[in-house]
Amino acid sequence: MSAFDGSSGVDSADIINVPNIGFSSFQFFPDQFNYTQNPLDPTLPAFNQTLELGLNWIRLQADLGQLFGKPVLFTGFGVVTQNNTPFFVPFNETMPPFGPNSQMPVNATQPFNVTDDQRDQLYEQWIEAAIHAGIQGVFPYQWTQNNLTTQPGTAISPNVNETSQSPLSTTEGQSPNDGYGGLDQTTEDTLGSVAASAQATASDNS
Repeated sequence: MSAFDGSSGVDSADIINVPNIGFSSFQFFPDQFNYTQNPLDPTLPAFNQTLELGLNWIRLQADLGQLFGKPVLFTGFGVVTQNNTPFFVPFNETMPPFGPNSQMPVNATQPFNVTDDQRDQLYEQWIEAAIHAGIQGVFPYQWTQNNLTTQPGTAISPNVNETSQSPLSTTEGQSPNDGYGGLDQTTEDTLGSVAASAQATASDNS
């Protein structure tokens, strides 16, 4: 299977080669899609396999941009952590399969084993790799925030029931989280990792 033969989606090479297309973009969500081009080392822990999978995908996309002389943007990436498993909603679906109201067996094995700290390590290394490879823009997904004042009709969810529309304006809630968000200290830690990665890379390039 080739990275760009359309078997895992669209053919990125054909699209970026269109004369009227000025740039390319790509994403990376290993919990939902298969990005494997070559067999991974089976002796590596799952965390290291995910890390290498992301690094390989970034290098492939950067090489594609250099081949056609066009900028490439990393427009979305993320991993679902253990803490976010109950909130996870797969793309093109509307219900969390592992949430409190799901039909999953009580003793079902949790599919996501990445901790919040491991997620931050992955993001930092992927961002560094993207910048070093010449990727022109990097956008992690998804930032969330807690302790927000809810307003009727908005997407801020009251913590008491996690509904998608806020019925009250006097309660506090959180911004939407479909399994990739980080709240409070977690968000600050992730932002710190991103900032550290960007600063380190900038220093190397100066």
